[in-house]
Amino acid sequence: MPKTASKRAQARREEKIHRAHQTTVPERTISRRVPPAQRSSRSSRVPGFLRNYPWATTILVLLIAGLVVLVMHQQQLGPWAPPAPPAQATCNNTTHICTKAPLTVLNAHKYYTATIKTAKGEIVIQLDAKDAPNMVNSFVFLAQEGFYNGLDFWKVERLNQVSPETNQPSNIDIIQGGKGGDAQGGPGYTVKADATQSTYTSGMVEMVNASQFFINTADNSTAITNTNYTQIGYVVSGLNVAKEIVRGDKILSISISSTSVAPPTPTPAPTPTTAATATATP
Repeated sequence: MPKTASKRAQARREEKIHRAHQTTVPERTISRRVPPAQRSSRSSRVPGFLRNYPWATTILVLLIAGLVVLVMHQQQLGPWAPPAPPAQATCNNTTHICTKAPLTVLNAHKYYTATIKTAKGEIVIQLDAKDAPNMVNSFVFLAQEGFYNGLDFWKVERLNQVSPETNQPSNIDIIQGGKGGDAQGGPGYTVKADATQSTYTSGMVEMVNASQFFINTADNSTAITNTNYTQIGYVVSGLNVAKEIVRGDKILSISISSTSVAPPTPTPAPTPTTAATATATP
């Protein structure tokens, strides 16, 4: 019995030793403390040159700022950006009133032609932008805006026929259209009249105000003495159509075309041997 107990005790000791060798010893985490001075040095690393010469930092910042300003100036950015161009005028084609006088829409190197479309045909006008730049610019702008579309020839006078305005035989021969919606029958703005020499001969086109125009369908040079009208051009085709227009006929549209080729000089209409001498006002 003693020997058996001794063997059992020995076996238990061996088993304990065996289990002890199989147990994993927890690893110890070793943390290394970094001195505060060294931590500060690592977190604020700067190039040695700038650390040794702090004034260089100021120079570097100024150089970078100057470069940014130079680039912005060259590219016209920020405070160097050009001002926004003024807004072009707009028109209400229901009331036929515009917000203001238009900016320039003409090209000084172009020659402009207007085509008035009516139910009776087309009237083509060669515009004189050189001698009447203000009024031609207004006429072209309004035409391009569709201002004239649907307006009628509200005044038609035929030589020796009874005028609907005076109930007397008329001494002029014209068709007039383009009446706007303001109190003066204009487009809501005024334009400085151009210093042109109006002849009022057959086919010549005059502006009464910034929108209204009339076409001389016969020679009115002795009947119309008002010098305030601006001659903006002359009819190159369709004068026969203009002579067929009656009061109330519509302007369906006015289209504008341009070219770089100068138009031929118009042949002056012959002066009649007899003409009315009474003053007329379109």
